[in-house]
Amino acid sequence: MNDELETCCVCLDALSSAPSSILVSSSHRVCHHFIHTLCAEKLSPRKCPLCRQCFAHVSVPLDQRWLSSTAPEEIIRGLRRLEGLPEPSSNEVERAPAQCVIEILAATLPIPEEILMQELRTHEETISAENFSQILLGLGIQPLQPQRIGESLVPRHKTLVRYSSLRRTYWRLRWLSLKACGAAGAGCSWGAAGLSAGVLLGGAAAIPHRALPDMQTHENQMIMAIKAAYFGGLLLYYGMQRLDLVAIGLKVGSAVGVAYGFFHGLAVVDPENHGFRSAFWAGLTGFSSTPPCRIYGNQRVAWPGQPKEL
Repeated sequence: MNDELETCCVCLDALSSAPSSILVSSSHRVCHHFIHTLCAEKLSPRKCPLCRQCFAHVSVPLDQRWLSSTAPEEIIRGLRRLEGLPEPSSNEVERAPAQCVIEILAATLPIPEEILMQELRTHEETISAENFSQILLGLGIQPLQPQRIGESLVPRHKTLVRYSSLRRTYWRLRWLSLKACGAAGAGCSWGAAGLSAGVLLGGAAAIPHRALPDMQTHENQMIMAIKAAYFGGLLLYYGMQRLDLVAIGLKVGSAVGVAYGFFHGLAVVDPENHGFRSAFWAGLTGFSSTPPCRIYGNQRVAWPGQPKEL
């Protein structure tokens, strides 16, 4: 299966599960990847996570409802403009590359890529608006204004073929595995911090109150540094005397740190690289626990085949 055509590379869910967008720079698309609209608007920096191409805007949300409510001519015209193809002559039929048609169908419909390939196998390398209408009818989608196609084309009332439960389970398990991997890395780093804090607290609890230095905030910095070093020596000396308290602090601190780090690390999976090693490293270094919160707002451009832009 081609995950790039069917899966959002940020949230790792099926593209057809939510409206998706094309990444646009000026009037052309920067790459052939689709990303959920809400996921794309939260990316910082504004680069495609798969090919690292910079983009300036995202297209309007594209989904099955948009597909059935937009005229096939507008869709084909928009695909041509996004590809930077020249305007056809007055007597030439507008045609878009077949690969672009496959990509937009895979992003908006819950149909496996192999089913789409079967529907397009009888067509040429480029698709016209009439061909596109035929493809939609073959997939069980009623295109807008079907009377333009001609009376010979009648919807076949074909049931829309959706992803199998096995494929959906695979996507969900992979997403959960990467989440858990990033959380495990965060748990390790927070566990180490909790372990250190627990050891210090255990050592501090072993120091007799009478031996503690009198720390005053208005004292000279040199005096404060000497007292701090003296306090460190007390931690080491009395901690060695009461290893039982240090052990309790070690156990409690590490357990609390691991638990906090794990659940805190579940907040986000690194969108830059979905390998298990990189997800673990992102959690270990703290990136997985600091998700980007910047949302760019309504910087969406209309479908280029439509007469007016947003």
